[in-house]
Amino acid sequence: EALPWFFSTAQYWGEGLPVEPEVKLYYMLELAFILESLLFHFFEERRNDFKWMLLHHVCTVALISWSFMAGHYRVGTAIMLLHDIADVPGTAVKIAVYLSNQRRHFLLRKAFAVLAPIVFATMVFTWGYTRLYVFPKYLLFTTWYEVDMAGLFGWPELCLNIMLWILQVLHVYWMFLFFRIAYELVTTGKRHDLREKRKEA
Repeated sequence: EALPWFFSTAQYWGEGLPVEPEVKLYYMLELAFILESLLFHFFEERRNDFKWMLLHHVCTVALISWSFMAGHYRVGTAIMLLHDIADVPGTAVKIAVYLSNQRRHFLLRKAFAVLAPIVFATMVFTWGYTRLYVFPKYLLFTTWYEVDMAGLFGWPELCLNIMLWILQVLHVYWMFLFFRIAYELVTTGKRHDLREKRKEA
């Protein structure tokens, strides 16, 4: 109701589209969050995908900033929300695994040891549906074809599309890691974050 254009990708494009106050707030919150993630990325433990996460953060900052300045806030809102949906179970998995590794609380550890694989499966399904199905089918389609049909495709839109396709490649890469984690869990029963660097014996 508040954003009648949200489910109609053809309405994402136009000259001088009004910006709703809630969209401005959402953009500011998303930009603040990703800037914080980018800053702390350099202080966190270095993982195997450090460079890929850095690329993700830089592309995301550029996409959020550029889409708003170019007036493409409608498609930007849809893309951010779609990514936020999959981030919820992603964060829940980290919490569940952390709590399942606690040594002090036996019952809590056992409960989350059972819960963690369920939350992980939910995250993989949500990730796959939102980022490997909805994102390319609707959002990459509208940023490449519908914007051109609206007569708005230029070099800024080309740059936006390049960054969006970089994100899509990263989506596929991380989904591959998820399947490897699932395979290792099923075959060995061990939960291991493949992004962590294993120490050689």
